[in-house]
Amino acid sequence: MYNNAKPMQQRGQGLTERAPLLNDENSSLGVGIPRVYRNTKSREVLGELPRPTSMDIDSNKLNVLSDVTSHIQQQRKRPLRNSKLGNSCSQDENLGHNQQKYKLTTNRIPCKPSFTVHVDSDENTNSKPEEPKLIGAACKDLHVEERLDLHDAVTALPKQPFDRIREPFIIEDAESPMILDTSIATLDQSREEKEQDEIDIYKEDLFNYHRQAEEKYLPKPHYMHKQTDITYGMRSILVDWLVEVAEEYKLFRQTLFLSVNYIDRFLSTMAVNRGKLQLLGTACTFIASKFEEIEAPDLGEFVYITDDTYTRSQVLKMEQMILKVLSFNVAVPTTNTFLEHYLHEANLNHPHHKYLSMFLIELTLLDANPYLQFLPSIIAAAAFYLAAKTLDLKDPWPSAVENLSGYSVVDFLCCAKLLCETHKNAKTHPQQAIYQKYQQTKYHIASSLHPLADVKSLRFQ
Repeated sequence: MYNNAKPMQQRGQGLTERAPLLNDENSSLGVGIPRVYRNTKSREVLGELPRPTSMDIDSNKLNVLSDVTSHIQQQRKRPLRNSKLGNSCSQDENLGHNQQKYKLTTNRIPCKPSFTVHVDSDENTNSKPEEPKLIGAACKDLHVEERLDLHDAVTALPKQPFDRIREPFIIEDAESPMILDTSIATLDQSREEKEQDEIDIYKEDLFNYHRQAEEKYLPKPHYMHKQTDITYGMRSILVDWLVEVAEEYKLFRQTLFLSVNYIDRFLSTMAVNRGKLQLLGTACTFIASKFEEIEAPDLGEFVYITDDTYTRSQVLKMEQMILKVLSFNVAVPTTNTFLEHYLHEANLNHPHHKYLSMFLIELTLLDANPYLQFLPSIIAAAAFYLAAKTLDLKDPWPSAVENLSGYSVVDFLCCAKLLCETHKNAKTHPQQAIYQKYQQTKYHIASSLHPLADVKSLRFQ
């Protein structure tokens, strides 16, 4: 302790003499300035200090620095990691650290095969199977200079020569056979023909499946007698409003028929208050649009069409209740489904017949009293037949449609007579949404066509 006091005093005195270079205000203190204080000063002033002599450096610090230097040198002399792969790095003292670190040993890099051919040995023979031959880059050089030798399993494949064309192929026409017609009309036509062929293959199976499903998901025809607060007239007003909603948001025709199907099936099981009838129709249309539409309207749109009578939470709760009552069976065939079957099978190519049939089946949605007792396939057949008789077509019920449906005219004649009376009273019906809808030119003004005058002419001759 006492022997080390003198060098400390000398260092203190040396720092005191050079203190004015750091800060002139501390020159009168007469004590050594700590190192922390010097580090906080400007680096430019520190650069002007004279280089200390060997007498000012502590011998203990020199020993510490020498130990650190020797430790670093030992770390640098450690072998590289490549020695683990079989590459021994010589510790040549003449080479510097950087040269030793980045020294390349490409002559001993192990090469990996590019391909491996495995030959299955014969099970009956007891001979030891041959080892697979490895084909890859040479182990001595990184670049492959020699030709690869294939295994016998590859070269033993049979080779068949090509047959020579004796007669030359002459193109008589000027157009090349490789020129394809890639116009949009041709592509659309080919796609439609392909889809039509696919439908024709499974049309009987699809129709039979729909026939079985319509009886399974049919609403009760006289459910309104058990409803204590609503009537057929209220239901007719609700359906008329849903037709306007479907036109406003440009929904598919199938979406409208599904909505009415959900309403009738729900009312067949649950009694509804008249104040919640519109909420029921809104929620049913919301479910049908999510099932049928590509881009269904948002929930806020359905709240908006009710003039904010119901909230979003009320529509969602009603949706949950409907799905529970229907047991989540929302994929059901409707009258529109069977009409599409009949129109596709008949292929009449008569625009007035198509839209008049569509107009007639939508009229049946308003009046639930007479039409719920019929199957959707019967109603579609009656509308198809009545439209053909109204337009005075030669074959109102083609044999192809009769073979597909299995119905004759006698099977749906009663429904066709009722539908003829509905067609006559369509213009004077209290609900005019469907009539006004088919006044548009895109539907060929089907509602303006004169109905059949004599009902007796419906009987098939």
